[in-house]
Amino acid sequence: MEGSFCYIPTFQNRTGKLAYIVRENDAPEYDKTFNTVHDQLVECAVLIGPEYNANNGLVYDLLQSLTINGPAWTWINMFQATRDGRNAWKSLLNYYEGDSAKTRGKQECYDSILKAIYQGNRRNFTFNNYVTIHQQAHQDLARLGEPVPENKKVRDFLNGITDPQCSNIKLNVLSNMVFMNDFTQTVNYIANAIDMTAKNTSTTARQISEYTRNQNHNGNTRGVFRGRRGLGRGRGRGSRGRGRGRHGNRDDASLGSCNYTPQEWQNLTAAEQREVYRQRDRLATARTIAAAITESLSNTTNNKQDDVSAITNPSASVPPDNTPTQTMAPVNIDNVSQALTRRPTQANRTTGA
Repeated sequence: MEGSFCYIPTFQNRTGKLAYIVRENDAPEYDKTFNTVHDQLVECAVLIGPEYNANNGLVYDLLQSLTINGPAWTWINMFQATRDGRNAWKSLLNYYEGDSAKTRGKQECYDSILKAIYQGNRRNFTFNNYVTIHQQAHQDLARLGEPVPENKKVRDFLNGITDPQCSNIKLNVLSNMVFMNDFTQTVNYIANAIDMTAKNTSTTARQISEYTRNQNHNGNTRGVFRGRRGLGRGRGRGSRGRGRGRHGNRDDASLGSCNYTPQEWQNLTAAEQREVYRQRDRLATARTIAAAITESLSNTTNNKQDDVSAITNPSASVPPDNTPTQTMAPVNIDNVSQALTRRPTQANRTTGA
């Protein structure tokens, strides 16, 4: 309706003064004081005669072109035969601007304010969208004759903001009487505060991400294996919580030598669990081979000592070539091949003695 009312007066510059066709009163008002000559001509024009009939038909043609493909067409279709533009205009006003229409419009405005919720910037709904809903509703209510007080505008606006990051911002508004009585200043303040909060949050997130990326690059992996060195439990620094201290600084080659709690075992990947089984099988094989080597060396040494008297030959208790008595080093996969290589050499030396 507002678009039609604005369009008709602009069209009058080319075809005559059409604004008097859609004026509110039917009878001319000669005794009224007017601000401009144009207003006087509109309100005092006579709504009869050939000129009126021509302009009245022209107004109907304009309304028809604006409404023929929309729902408003049904309200002016009845005046098509007579091309009665004034009565067609009144029919539209009665439906779209009447008392029942105003009541519906007011309720729609209040519903839009109540349903508007700001939970933080989203892809399809930002703080600007939230402000637009409130602004449009307040403007429509003012046009319908029910303006909203400033403090109620501010309260409704704050009630719809549920973003946790805006909690302190809302408290600042509630504690400031200037903001509570000026909707425009409140909107500007909250908009600036949200922008500053978003920038600071983005900077902090980038710093944390950079720190985490650097830590991962330096070898920090699963928190289940991160802890203080030595025995006992240490607090993990990775993403899996606590882990045993004796597992700190582990690598894949030492998976099979660790002991795991049920929780730690569940935290391992399938590939890591298979690696544990494989390494433990290799360690078991290495221990078996090392035990056989030790037993063989011991038997060879004992047989040689039985043939020599400890009284006549005190040096018999010392291995040949003044070789010190050997002790078994902790068995691991890397020294098994060295032990296998030393076995023939040790046997040859014993035989030679």
